[in-house]
Amino acid sequence: MPRGAASQRAARLGAFVENVDTGTVLNRDGWSCGICGMEIDPKLRHPNRRAGTIDHIIPLSQGGQHHYGNVQAAHYSCNSAKGNRTRPEDLAKYKRMNGDAV
Repeated sequence: MPRGAASQRAARLGAFVENVDTGTVLNRDGWSCGICGMEIDPKLRHPNRRAGTIDHIIPLSQGGQHHYGNVQAAHYSCNSAKGNRTRPEDLAKYKRMNGDAV
């Protein structure tokens, strides 16, 4: 089964890789962007800048892992603008999702 770009990138970096389904994350997060808080329209698809994607709360390039506890729903544009930074409010969310383990 082919893996997504994020899974492949995580594996190259030696990070833990879980099979993360974008649709599952979008549904889990109520189609709400974890970065801006606005609704994500389920009808929009990439390359639309408002389409739904998954954002790594702690970026792979910063040692984050590819698993459900480290991803959140995000607009493509919000995810792109965030880049490879970890925002303090996202770190607090990560700690809540993972029992305060970083």
